[in-house]
Amino acid sequence: MAVNSALLCIWDLTKSTDPKMKIGDVRLLAKTGGKSGVWRHEEYIPEWLNEQLPSSKNLLGKESAVLVMSDRASKGVYQDESGKLLTNLLSQSGSNVKACEVIPDDVETIKANLKSIVEEQNPHILFACGGTGPGPRDVTPVALEGVCSHMLNGLGEYLRRESGYFTDTAWLSRMTAGMLN
Repeated sequence: MAVNSALLCIWDLTKSTDPKMKIGDVRLLAKTGGKSGVWRHEEYIPEWLNEQLPSSKNLLGKESAVLVMSDRASKGVYQDESGKLLTNLLSQSGSNVKACEVIPDDVETIKANLKSIVEEQNPHILFACGGTGPGPRDVTPVALEGVCSHMLNGLGEYLRRESGYFTDTAWLSRMTAGMLN
């Protein structure tokens, strides 16, 4: 029991380095809760235990869409990576990604594309990324406010806080969320 407790404590502190660690012949097979949700040791977890764990595909049966705002990526100056990453994460979570588009930072273009995706694809959730900084061409929040019936600013605050773990400039972002149809 002491080895199990020690491993769980050490695992929780060092999982980002090696989530498959073991002490002697004792290894963690699964863990639920915390920021990472459900973790499974795919190589060793028995099927009977795997069946008892909550699904890691928390968007199973949900449809989504991604709209990326970037002047340079829309012109082909560089390859968009954020839309691809978001699409992959959504797919891994069980979502059917119905659209992923890259468009320029322009209020009317963003508004038209948001409306079009919602009307034509009818996703449960649409992720609009890019164009939230303090620059003059960062107009995504303005476009969202122009088409959404209700703004959900608390979600933007949550996203900004989470982004702060990855970049020091997250606090300059004007992230927000809203409801459209």
